[in-house]
Amino acid sequence: FEDRYLIYVTPGFYLTAALGIVLVRYHSRRLAALCLGLLLAVNLVGIWQQQRQPIKADFRAAAEYLATRPNPPKIVMVQIPYLERTFSYYYPHPYKLLEGLWTNNGKSAAEVDTEMAALTGNLTDLWLVVSEESLWDDRQLMRQWLNQNATLTDEAHFARVDVYHYQFQPGSIQSQSLPAQ
Repeated sequence: FEDRYLIYVTPGFYLTAALGIVLVRYHSRRLAALCLGLLLAVNLVGIWQQQRQPIKADFRAAAEYLATRPNPPKIVMVQIPYLERTFSYYYPHPYKLLEGLWTNNGKSAAEVDTEMAALTGNLTDLWLVVSEESLWDDRQLMRQWLNQNATLTDEAHFARVDVYHYQFQPGSIQSQSLPAQ
């Protein structure tokens, strides 16, 4: 099960567990108490683990990190584009969204080069917000392109969200992305 689907099956699971404990109680109160104790212990361990190891992407912390920069970003690339809604909910400043490239369709490095050069051609810097990257760019072609064509100047890591700041040299993108003549 995906985590988001558990909300549908959880009530049935707990009703079945309670019914099982009631049926065991007809045979032995001590055994029913033991079953209930084990069930509660397993749940407490689960709650403790969830507090220690968050399973949700922490866009709140990522957006706060960007919002508190001396110059909050005006251009943000989000890798997977649908996560932009979550990011924009927490990010208090206006910004222009650049959608990260979907490369899991077999896109070649040359195609990534052409598309990234077009997207970033007139930028001096770019903030990249990444979450669930393998679902969109399993080979990390987009970040490889950024690492080759820009300088990584800052990065921060939060629960299931990473933030990278790249700076471009004037004219460097055009010279590297155009085919040799």
